Amino acid sequence: MKKVIDGKLFDTKKAEKITGFSRERVVREIHCVHWRWTDGVLYRTKNGIWFEVVDTFYVSDPPDWHVLDEHEVRKLLLNVNPDKFIEWFEDIEEA
Repeated sequence: MKKVIDGKLFDTKKAEKITGFSRERVVREIHCVHWRWTDGVLYRTKNGIWFEVVDTFYVSDPPDWHVLDEHEVRKLLLNVNPDKFIEWFEDIEEA
């Protein structure tokens, strides 16, 4: 998949797939608000830019793409894949 964000081309086939994850998302509809789990994938481009592609609530809608800064990536990896956090950033002190 490809998408242009802020004038830059992001391509999931050329970027490195770091990890998959699931996330709870708020879904707002006309008469209600509810939570739903959605799947996403974290990528890193050859130029070092992090981005995620996250499924939307409705299968017919295209996925959401977000460019992430290092702080957001650290937080995501700590929550969903500590081994990848250690691989990309630093060791975590053992309990």
